[in-house]
Amino acid sequence: MTASDAHVAGESSRATIRLASSIHLREEPDGGALVVDDRTLTAARINRSAHVLFQALGRPCTLGDLVGIFADTVKCPVGEAFTPVAKLVEEAARLGWLEVQDGMSDNGISGAAGL
Repeated sequence: MTASDAHVAGESSRATIRLASSIHLREEPDGGALVVDDRTLTAARINRSAHVLFQALGRPCTLGDLVGIFADTVKCPVGEAFTPVAKLVEEAARLGWLEVQDGMSDNGISGAAGL
């Protein structure tokens, strides 16, 4: 984890993240899943590790929660888990798949920019 990653992690520790209500997961036999967005009628395939994170996002959690879950899933140190999790959250937020609420101000999805 770089100093900039640590700074972002600290800033986003108050933010809660969850799947948008239009997002549904369809489990695949290999442990991955299809992410289906009812708003846009689009779907994307995700691997097993991402599926574990998206399942966790069924309830509000923090970026730190997701990093811990990912580290446990892929058996890596938490410091190595931060960057891939932050990138996944940032991309999913950009696609409108996540609802992000800043702990200090209710910015909705716009709060994802710092993630």
